[in-house]
Amino acid sequence: MSVLPDDPGTGEAQGPKEGREANETGVPTRAREVTPSAMRRTLARARDGKPLDLDEATVLLHARGDDLDTLLSYASRTRDAGLEAARRPGIITYSRKVFIPLTRLCRDRCGYCTFATVPHRLDHLYLEPDEVLDIARAGSARVKRVIYPAGFRWSTHIKPIVGTDLCMHAHVGFLAHGQIHIEYADGCISEFAAPQVVAIEPGHEGWVVGTEPAVLIEFDFENETARMCGMPERHAHGD
Repeated sequence: MSVLPDDPGTGEAQGPKEGREANETGVPTRAREVTPSAMRRTLARARDGKPLDLDEATVLLHARGDDLDTLLSYASRTRDAGLEAARRPGIITYSRKVFIPLTRLCRDRCGYCTFATVPHRLDHLYLEPDEVLDIARAGSARVKRVIYPAGFRWSTHIKPIVGTDLCMHAHVGFLAHGQIHIEYADGCISEFAAPQVVAIEPGHEGWVVGTEPAVLIEFDFENETARMCGMPERHAHGD
């Protein structure tokens, strides 16, 4: 166990302080700079499937370049093994929808987000019922209120999940708050600013404009939205 230099005020050796000494594997704690040897040791433990403590996980947060590629390969291997064990190899489930917020509290720290906040700024921890995203059946359709946070961009936040080059879902409804920008593959552009009716054909890229979230009241027939609303299966110039 390391001992810190003498305290200049007392002349006595100081005991170890939290965050200033290495753990059992020799990995530096969060207060120290991550060294190449610490990165190698921690990657080796990840490779071998050994449990990682908080300090080791913190080291991996600093992985860049070849180290990051190595870490991602180990993570992919772990994911694939888990899928094999669950008897669904190569199948990853996901939600096609934007998140449904029940609170404005969030443990993430996204610089672009203007929706999340901290507890002392809230009168209550959870949103009131009329503030929550409402999804209701209306015959064979769904009526829902979707909140796209400031900074949202389809190609950044949804494309890696769905795996298509463009959003292939039609959106029909009413933009109640904020602004959105839509671009199609042929160069056509549509911009919407609340309050405004919205009709967006499949085959588009889109993002929220400005620092305010976009709130869309949407009429959704799931995979049949375009057909049920008389829209083409994919946008084409002049349609």
